[in-house]
Amino acid sequence: MALTLLTAVVFMDLAIPRLIQRVIDQGIAKSNMTVVIQTTLWMLGISLLSAILPSVTITYRCRLGSVARDLREALFLKSKLSLR
Repeated sequence: MALTLLTAVVFMDLAIPRLIQRVIDQGIAKSNMTVVIQTTLWMLGISLLSAILPSVTITYRCRLGSVARDLREALFLKSKLSLR
């Protein structure tokens, strides 16, 4: 899940320049304020998600880290018991 969220953040960051291109080419160049406003709202939404998703990703990575720690501890205890 953490990798999927991180990939989504990267794609959102890559979408912003494309949306700016759309504002310039289809909005400003053609004097179409509807395109400018709609695209700007999309950019704001993507920026908000890009700000929120990394913290969610960190939460999943912390959970994964605790699972990895528990597995290492169980493996260590098992190997310690087998040496006796």
